[in-house]
Amino acid sequence: MRPLTILTTLLFIAFGSLLQSCAKPESAPSIDVESIIAGLAQTESLLQSGKGHFKLYGDSYFRHGVEQLVEGVHTTKELGFAFSGKHSYFKYERLPEERQLPSVAGFKPELPPHEVSLESISDGKIQLKIVLLGDNASPYITMHPEPYNTSTSKEPRNWGLWNRGQRMSAYLRELEGVRVMGSERINGIHCYILEASPPQTQGVTEKFWIASEGGFRLVQRLIETRGDKRLIKIEWEHYQLGEANVWFPKHGVSLSTTVGEKTPFRNEMEINDFQPNIDVSSLFDLQISPETQVFNADTRKHITFQEIGWQPLEKTSK
Repeated sequence: MRPLTILTTLLFIAFGSLLQSCAKPESAPSIDVESIIAGLAQTESLLQSGKGHFKLYGDSYFRHGVEQLVEGVHTTKELGFAFSGKHSYFKYERLPEERQLPSVAGFKPELPPHEVSLESISDGKIQLKIVLLGDNASPYITMHPEPYNTSTSKEPRNWGLWNRGQRMSAYLRELEGVRVMGSERINGIHCYILEASPPQTQGVTEKFWIASEGGFRLVQRLIETRGDKRLIKIEWEHYQLGEANVWFPKHGVSLSTTVGEKTPFRNEMEINDFQPNIDVSSLFDLQISPETQVFNADTRKHITFQEIGWQPLEKTSK
């Protein structure tokens, strides 16, 4: 048997084993759903802002199979990131090769990746993609009215803290029939198990494994949709800021299987050099001339930067 085939088989078997273990809660804990959600909300409230470096392997943008997830330009994204509230910032520190560079307003850069700067910035209402070709060039800017139009796996907070632009605690409150199913240990950590169904969605079931020691946080999530399954496992880093226990994800793996497909699709991320609760307002104070042309991806027309109504981030007071 070829080495890649063996690796794929082992990953698939391991994925199946993980799913089986997820279905065996150990006990019925004496805690209610609202107390668990309130604990998550408390953990979320302690994290106001942050910045660091984010590495993503196997993002669906590249559409590679599990056996191809190796270090290399085709399968890895490296981004500097920052956030505060609804504002988020990304700077691509390793770009795909030239043929994979994104087009901006119909313009596709032809320069090598190391000469191209690409930033993605959102104020929570609109998202800007800014491409700069060399130090002295004028920026090419595209505006997307939908703040969450890009791959959600690129937002580090979506690994446990957020769910598509809203806090995880708020998302859980929207779900129907949330119930405590029991508890079990994940990597030695005691977790409560919640089960629910998204509103107005048939055939979808979600399970959440939430740790409580030192601060409530999501360490595992299972999403099942008519036979398709996605398992997400998250490791967290603890930051002691005064008396506050601040948590942020440091590593995550997502395995997805689809009915009829034998090979699971894998995303993996890691966080480095994260700094919690620091002032990042300067990243959102864009020094762009009011008359600079911005391409509106929704209307397919150009408008000025002044017309888009960009909302800078207020400087964090200490």
